Amino acid sequence: PQPCAWMSKSDNISLISVACIVGLTFWQYLSRLRRLQVWLHTHFGRLAFMPQWYSLFFFGTFCFVLYSGYEFTQYVWGVHVPPDLQSIYDQALQEGRLKADAMSLDQFK
Repeated sequence: PQPCAWMSKSDNISLISVACIVGLTFWQYLSRLRRLQVWLHTHFGRLAFMPQWYSLFFFGTFCFVLYSGYEFTQYVWGVHVPPDLQSIYDQALQEGRLKADAMSLDQFK
């Protein structure tokens, strides 16, 4: 279920991306503190680069690009293009999006 009925999935991803950027900006500001850097290097040792803002930024960007690629391929592979205008016209008539007396196939073309 979507958190907001008026927001699409892409809007939610955009909102999450903005929240992550704001969070990273705040984390970058905090990570300038010497005391925090000493704590990170004491507790994480050689892996202290992982919670740094630039590592989190590149990881987040990588995830965003992967999701964008996934979303794009789902869109491209999910699009079904009918082979001709006749089938589009017939489908519109069947679904009730078009009334037969309102427009003929020649007018539809």
